Amino acid sequence: MAERLRRLGMLSRSIFGQVVLPPNVRSPTRHLKKATKAEAMMRYYPETVMHQNKLLTRMIAAGIYLDEKMIYEGEKKVMNEKRGRVPTRKGEGKRAQKKKKK
Repeated sequence: MAERLRRLGMLSRSIFGQVVLPPNVRSPTRHLKKATKAEAMMRYYPETVMHQNKLLTRMIAAGIYLDEKMIYEGEKKVMNEKRGRVPTRKGEGKRAQKKKKK
């Protein structure tokens, strides 16, 4: 009787597309049923994807499209250059200065 029920269960699983696994084995179907995170990521980070667009970079270079953050960063960069606060070039930092003194 138990054997007959087991076989009937296996047949129903194969007919209805359920995975037939022994009870002590973990099933990957739960993970495969989940929706991927790609669409949610695209909705969450729209600007990063938008700035990678070649057309948009051309519009920025032509001056058609302006972003407040880009304008602020550009002004800040110019002000820092006027004050002499430019980033040091490679090999001219504090550690390199100490080595040159010895």
